Amino acid sequence: MSFILVADNLLKLHNQLLKFAYSLTLNDDDAKDLLQDTILKTLENHEKFIENTNFKSWVFTIMKNLFINKYRKESVHNNTFIDLDEIADNIMGPDRTDYLYDYKFINKVISSINNDKQKVIFGLYMSKYKYEEIAQEMNLPLGTIKRELHTIKLDLQKKLIEFKADSLNK
Repeated sequence: MSFILVADNLLKLHNQLLKFAYSLTLNDDDAKDLLQDTILKTLENHEKFIENTNFKSWVFTIMKNLFINKYRKESVHNNTFIDLDEIADNIMGPDRTDYLYDYKFINKVISSINNDKQKVIFGLYMSKYKYEEIAQEMNLPLGTIKRELHTIKLDLQKKLIEFKADSLNK
């Protein structure tokens, strides 16, 4: 489908797309952002549209996928590491400082993962993604994901055992 024809069809669907975006985001600004991202993605990929198929369905699928991908990225970012400010108020007792130190150290150990690919894999794992989902999201073989997670876990376990030994010697 030509670029011009795609743009014309997008104009006709504008209101329906905005309503769908709002139903996903429940926020006016986020809905407008999602609509804009959908329009851009659709225009960038206009040559991928298969003639004689449902254009409206294709565009709505693009919007839904953009929304899901953004949600997953935000979920990984928000759930990968311990939010110390959030838990600080929940820590009680005379050893509050020690507990907070422990959480800070654990967060530091997790943050010490040097490899960006491993950080993303571990973040997805901590966000309750299944191995198969991580492999699909990262576009890597399942065996690679299992090996990477095993390596990450062993490394973190070693660092945390060292921490426990150090804290017992205090």
